Amino acid sequence: MAKKPQPAVTRLWFHIDTANLTNFIDLSLAASAANRRFYRQGMTWAVAGMTLHTPNNTVGDFDVSKVPETWIARNAYSKSKMLWMKSQDQVLDDQPTIAARYRDFKVHLDTDMVNAPIQAITALPAEDGAILLPVDRLDFTAKTGEWTYSTFQIPQDGGALPPLERRVHFVGADAGGAIASLGMITGYGLSRSRPHEVDPNTPATGGWMNDVFDAADTLDEIRTDVSDNNDTPPYRVGDASAVAEFYPGGVNNQPSAALHAVNFVSSSTVGGKTRVDGGLFHCGLIRFDWNLASEGTSMFLAVDLVPGMNKGYLTEAY
Repeated sequence: MAKKPQPAVTRLWFHIDTANLTNFIDLSLAASAANRRFYRQGMTWAVAGMTLHTPNNTVGDFDVSKVPETWIARNAYSKSKMLWMKSQDQVLDDQPTIAARYRDFKVHLDTDMVNAPIQAITALPAEDGAILLPVDRLDFTAKTGEWTYSTFQIPQDGGALPPLERRVHFVGADAGGAIASLGMITGYGLSRSRPHEVDPNTPATGGWMNDVFDAADTLDEIRTDVSDNNDTPPYRVGDASAVAEFYPGGVNNQPSAALHAVNFVSSSTVGGKTRVDGGLFHCGLIRFDWNLASEGTSMFLAVDLVPGMNKGYLTEAY
């Protein structure tokens, strides 16, 4: 007998101020609050689509961004999670019973999200910069429990000084400030060996074996074409004297979230509805950048999730 998916809220509504500049959604947090059920963050969420409902005469545009869909982002996440778990295992190997029941590796999309508060349940519409929480028909915000983003304890001077506590984020540079955070892609790039600066590394002269078929004066030119053209990778790498790396999503190469959609809102938008394409969102992390002018102060965003077998949703481990 086929297993039935568990009931789950497949349309999440969010109430947002039209004057906001930036907001975030952490789908695992939103789904956990809406369903009173724990969803781990380390999953790829399938989103069928989104719809922004705006007041009359709203004009402007907004961007939707997400974790880059690259092997680099996935490997950076996997290595960061492995290091986090290995670090915690130093304690759990001796005291396995103290592990928190809902312990989970939770990360941020970028440095702006690191400093973003989770929406206050009394903030309606949601404040600028907040991580959004879903609302019901009468605009009551879903109440959250504990949702603490993961931290690393970085040793100083071999342990002679207290460790540095750091959160982690996918794209961009490491960040200081009130809440310090480390870039996972940046750190991953610096942890890996580089391709050869020149490959193949050929000798300066051809030698006697090349002279066997020296029937014309063009072999030197052909040899140059064969060995020198395309002897370096088609992507930027650091050279032997540089500490910088150029992994996409790191500090030196496309250091912001991947653009998912650009949407325009005009005064003639039918029914005040602007539709956003669905897609896959790694770790359920979504960023919204608003650039809207409106006669009203409130707008509503509907996010439609795909039903599936993981506690009611279509997801897979990231």
